[in-house]
Amino acid sequence: MCSGLIIAGRDRDINPRFYGEEPLEGLEYPEDSYEDELDFKLIELFEKNNKPILGICSGLQSLNIYYGGSLKQHIDKHTSKEKLVRHTIDIEENSFVHSLYGSKAEVNSIHHQAIKKVGEGFKVTAVSEDGTIEAIEKGNLIGVQWHPEVDFEIDVFKKFLSLCNK
Repeated sequence: MCSGLIIAGRDRDINPRFYGEEPLEGLEYPEDSYEDELDFKLIELFEKNNKPILGICSGLQSLNIYYGGSLKQHIDKHTSKEKLVRHTIDIEENSFVHSLYGSKAEVNSIHHQAIKKVGEGFKVTAVSEDGTIEAIEKGNLIGVQWHPEVDFEIDVFKKFLSLCNK
């Protein structure tokens, strides 16, 4: 029915129980895990049918956790309530992200969590100046930590759609 899946970011964090950790003191997670479980079920179905997935922000985090990775539950300086945070990322050659941005890019940053342990089979394809993982890829599974839709980066979605038409 669908040729591909975009898992967009959301305003709630993934419960750390999904990667075998307890919540850090002071961090709260929703009682229900419906959204997390829905992400994981969709990843399972699309991956089983070899259909592409683009994970954006928490979508990247869902992909990573589904494949056995984990998260840093809190990082500083990657989001602000006062202004849009931006930073430079270094990008690996021969990657989906490199085909769009080249070796370096400035991207937005609207997150306070990030990948700690990379999920099985994924390659890190972009890293920020402070070492935060900003993109991962595994075949037609792509995750980016920034929000291309915020900067109207339509080419990201066009390129993803080209994967869906194969």
